[in-house]
Amino acid sequence: MKRTHCKRGHEYTPENTYHGTHPNGSRFRMCKACKRGDYQRKKLRQTGPSEVEVARRQAAVCAKSERLEHAKFCAPAWEKDDYQRELDALGEGAQ
Repeated sequence: MKRTHCKRGHEYTPENTYHGTHPNGSRFRMCKACKRGDYQRKKLRQTGPSEVEVARRQAAVCAKSERLEHAKFCAPAWEKDDYQRELDALGEGAQ
């Protein structure tokens, strides 16, 4: 039984389907939307993140650091060492 949609939910239509052949000779199909997304992710890995992506990642690190700093004071003593190790890994731990 042939699938009608790709794993990401795109429908296999003639306009949205790429047909290819593996090096071993077996054939495959891939939706063009997924192929386009794969290309964009590959290009991003090769060129590096945009300024917006860098800012988003920095904000996420800051938010995690703030949560860990808060949790360090609310946690039992045996957990505080774990939080301090995570803060040190982020490069923001207080010595």
